[in-house]
Amino acid sequence: MKICLVAPANNAHTRRFINVLIQHGYQVALISPQPVQAALPPEVELFDLSRLSNLPRLRFLAWRAALPGLLRRVQPDLLHAFGAAGASWLASAAHFHPFVITAMGSDLLLLGQRSWLHNRLTRQALHQADYLLCLSEGLRQAALGLGTPAERCEVAFFGLDLQVFHPGNGPATERQRAGLPDQPTILSLRAVQPVYNPLSIA
Repeated sequence: MKICLVAPANNAHTRRFINVLIQHGYQVALISPQPVQAALPPEVELFDLSRLSNLPRLRFLAWRAALPGLLRRVQPDLLHAFGAAGASWLASAAHFHPFVITAMGSDLLLLGQRSWLHNRLTRQALHQADYLLCLSEGLRQAALGLGTPAERCEVAFFGLDLQVFHPGNGPATERQRAGLPDQPTILSLRAVQPVYNPLSIA
């Protein structure tokens, strides 16, 4: 099976996802709106849209026009856009199916603060998607509020690499090593701001 991603090549989530797909035996093509800063796995078929045009304001129109032709070359079985804004606007222009979007966070949660055009392009992409993956239940609720049918939308949490993140020598030893008190402790890597909804884990 061949999966074509529309996503920024230098994004850490993009690279992790590509590595997992390759490990599971999938063929991967990547259509990126930015030049690659670090080498990708050699198995990845890369298309750098910035080589077509990188003129502010005009490049997006050029990229949208080029995408259907790129997909005819790639011949994927599935088109997957990372982000309900930006990447999904490009991917939806090709009218390719099956088409999946992964909503990342502020792309939906801050939609009400964006411009009319931003809103229109995002809603159009969501309408065209065959399936929507959300990284949290809050994102899923936001998508449902925008009219995404419940049967085409589900929560898919980011997982953990247990080879890296594991209990080690036990909670007591790790607490002592980190200088933490012997009581329940919550570690959050996000800023304490409303958009990250810190009270949901409090």
